[in-house]
Amino acid sequence: MTSGADKHIKLLFVFYFLAGVLVCLRFRFKIFEVYGDSMEPTLLRGEKLVGISHLRLRTGDIVVFEGGIGVNKLIKRIKLIEGNKVIVEGDNRIHSTDSRQFGPID
Repeated sequence: MTSGADKHIKLLFVFYFLAGVLVCLRFRFKIFEVYGDSMEPTLLRGEKLVGISHLRLRTGDIVVFEGGIGVNKLIKRIKLIEGNKVIVEGDNRIHSTDSRQFGPID
């Protein structure tokens, strides 16, 4: 026989689980894998990170964006925001292809 407290705990668990699923769907969480060395020592090759779409960008944020023709998504840190242009750089500047080579991103 289940006590009233056990039923209450199970109900709360289901509620919080469903709320978590809805939050994940709402904010469009995505999982990305680090493939290069450009963000070392912050992010290492093979690590996974969770990205959240459509948040306000700030200097210092780590962003994931389309790398262009023949390039998968890139992971970089925002160095500067000027209007609609965003300057990004890898934390490991020696091994990073970033806005210093391809210019700002939109």
